[in-house]
Amino acid sequence: MGTHFRRQKVSKLLCHGGGLVSWAEPLDRPLKRRHISPVLGLKCATRKALGFPSEGPDLLRYTMYRRLLPLMAALAKETPGSGRALCISGGGHLVRPFAERGWEIVDTQFPRVDWERLPFDDQSFDLVLSDQVLEHVGDPFRCATEARRVIRPGGLQVHTTCLLNPIHGSPGDNWRFTPNGLRLLFSRESEIAVGGWGNPLAPFIWFLPAVLFRPTPTNPRHPYNWLATWSVERWPITTWYVGRAAGSFPLPDRARPDT
Repeated sequence: MGTHFRRQKVSKLLCHGGGLVSWAEPLDRPLKRRHISPVLGLKCATRKALGFPSEGPDLLRYTMYRRLLPLMAALAKETPGSGRALCISGGGHLVRPFAERGWEIVDTQFPRVDWERLPFDDQSFDLVLSDQVLEHVGDPFRCATEARRVIRPGGLQVHTTCLLNPIHGSPGDNWRFTPNGLRLLFSRESEIAVGGWGNPLAPFIWFLPAVLFRPTPTNPRHPYNWLATWSVERWPITTWYVGRAAGSFPLPDRARPDT
C-alpha cells in the first residue's frame, strides 16, 4: 500500500525539450533533463514564434483553473490551521494554495489505488481532490461514498471531469458528467461551486493534437486564448464541483479558543 501513494511538494509546470512535467513534482522523483533533439527544438521555437508559452494550463483546463484557483485560495485562507489533502491522480495545481499554507499533501495514482476502496482511515482528510478522473472510474457513486468516508466533518470535496470529450483511456473511459450530474453525485455535500467550460468551436482543436495540450497563451488578443476563454453554457467540455461535507471544520489544538 505504501508504494501506491506519496507525499509531494507542489511546483510549477516545466517544459524540458518540448515535454511537460507534472504540476506536482514528487519529492522522491529527481527531475531528469532530456536531450533536446533538433526536431523538439524546432517545435519549441515554432510554438514560441506563434505566441505559445512554455508553461501553464492547456486549452481544456485554462478557464477551469482560472475560475477555481481564486476559490481554492479563498477556501485555504479561511480554513483554520493546517490540514491534510488527498489528491487522486494529480491536482497539484489546484491544491497549491493549501500546500503553501503548510497542508500535508498525499498523492495517489488511479488506478493503482482503487478509488472505490481507498486505503485510508475514516475521516483522515480535510480535502479530497480529483482532476479529470471521475470519467475513468467503474462506479462513480461508490467513489463519492468513499470520498465522503475519508473526509472529516466540514472538509472539502473538489472534483473536475468532462462532458463533451472524445473517448480516451487511462485506463478506460466510462462516464460523462453535466454540472447538474455532479450535483446529484455529491448531493449530500453543501454546494460551494458547480460549473463548466466549453464552446461549439473548441472540439475542432482535437484535430490539432500538436497544440491541444500545449500551454495556453495569456495574451487576450491571441486567438487560442480567445478560444480557451469563450464559454457557452450549453456546450461544457470540462465540468467541476466544489462542496463541503456536513459539519464544521475541526480546529487544531493551537487554534482552539480558551475555555
